[in-house]
Amino acid sequence: MQMINYLDEKTINFFDSIRTPLLNKFFILISYFGAGDVVIFIVAIVTIFLIIKRRKGHIFMLWIILIASILSAYILKLAIHRPRPLGGIVEETLFSFPSAHAVLSAAFYGFLIYLILQSGKNRPFKFFGSASLLILIILIGFSRLYLGVHYLSDVMAGYLLGGLWLLAGIKLASLKSSK
Repeated sequence: MQMINYLDEKTINFFDSIRTPLLNKFFILISYFGAGDVVIFIVAIVTIFLIIKRRKGHIFMLWIILIASILSAYILKLAIHRPRPLGGIVEETLFSFPSAHAVLSAAFYGFLIYLILQSGKNRPFKFFGSASLLILIILIGFSRLYLGVHYLSDVMAGYLLGGLWLLAGIKLASLKSSK
C-alpha cells in the first residue's frame, strides 16, 4: 500500500509541475470524451448505427457494458469514499476511486475497438481505427491525472474495472451467438 501511495503522490507532484494554460485547455477537452453525458451521447449515435446495421446483439452488449460500468464505478466511489487530490484544476464533486472516466473509456471505447476488429473492413481501417481509440482511452486517463482530479491508482483501477466489464460483455455476446 505504501508503494501505491508513493506512486500516487509522485504522479500528482509531476503533473503539478508541468501544467501550462495550453495543456490545461487540451486536457480539459480530452477529459470530456470520458464524461458520462458525452459518452451516453456517443452511445446513442452508435446505437442508431447498430440499429441501422441490424446488430441487436451488439446493442444489447453495448448497453449492458455501459450500465454495469457506470453502476459499479459509482457504487465503488460511494463505498470507498476516497477524497480527491487537492489542487485539481477542474471541479469534481464525487469521490475519487475509481476514476469513472477511466472506467467508461475502457469499457465504451474498448467496445468500439471490438466492433472495429469484428467488422469486415480492411486491415488499415482496423489498425488506425483501433489505434486511435486506444490512444483516446490512454489520453482520457492521462487527462484525469494531468487535471489533478485523480490519483494514478484511481485511473488504473478504472481501466481494470472498465476492461472487466468489456470482457464480460464480449463473453456474453459470444455465448449468445453460439446458441
